[in-house]
Amino acid sequence: MKIGVIDSGIGGITTLREVMKSASADYYYFLDEGNLPYSKKSNEELFDISKSIIDKLSILGIDLVVIACNTLTSAAAAKLRKTNSIPIIGIEPALKPALKNCKRVVTLATSATLCGDKYIKLKSGATDTDVVDVNGDGLQERIERGDISEAERYLDELLKNTGDIDGIVLGCTHYVYLKDHIEALGVRTFDGNAGVARRVKNIAKDLEHCSDTIESGDMSVESKNDESKSSLKNRLVKSNCKKSRVFIHSTGKLPLESISKYLNACVFLW
Repeated sequence: MKIGVIDSGIGGITTLREVMKSASADYYYFLDEGNLPYSKKSNEELFDISKSIIDKLSILGIDLVVIACNTLTSAAAAKLRKTNSIPIIGIEPALKPALKNCKRVVTLATSATLCGDKYIKLKSGATDTDVVDVNGDGLQERIERGDISEAERYLDELLKNTGDIDGIVLGCTHYVYLKDHIEALGVRTFDGNAGVARRVKNIAKDLEHCSDTIESGDMSVESKNDESKSSLKNRLVKSNCKKSRVFIHSTGKLPLESISKYLNACVFLW
């Protein structure tokens, strides 16, 4: 089975980590940093960008596509499903489970996600006292640079006037890298990655490709730069998960240090 994963940067790697627990496959990660950040582009631009990427993935015989970006999902997923026969799975802020488990939550997301129809629909029925929207623009770029300490300081500034909260919805896949910092403050976090993984597993089972056998994994890297490819591959973490291979494709300069750092900082079950 071949699964395509799309994001403008390293945020989608957090989604990939969860998805790889659910389905054995060859994963093709399209790291579209040439268009980073997606939150600064119009819906029309994002549809054209994502359609072009899916067209490239289709040539590889991809069985399904995961859009590992809340902004891109909100802007283009519905239209993409109408123009493609390949199943397309998007990600959305995990607001519903947060409200079920918390009294008052913050949704931390990009301005594009917070203003999108998808999130507005998710939030319908909730009051301003239940949910506080916080614009996280600027966090993604800090995380992409690998400056987690600066991202944590910036996040603390964003949250200082939110009042008493007991949950934070991480409405951008990049923000998952700040999960430990947030939970150290005694606040629960919620993200959409687990939901994506469940949907992938269900579709994979329908396609009769999903195995329940846990085996040792492997990761491969696709890059224009052979030296970069070798450097990244040598620094990737191996652990236990369903047998899979990952091919990372970069449209620009591959952020080797950031990707290596994040992969080593997290436990990847693959």
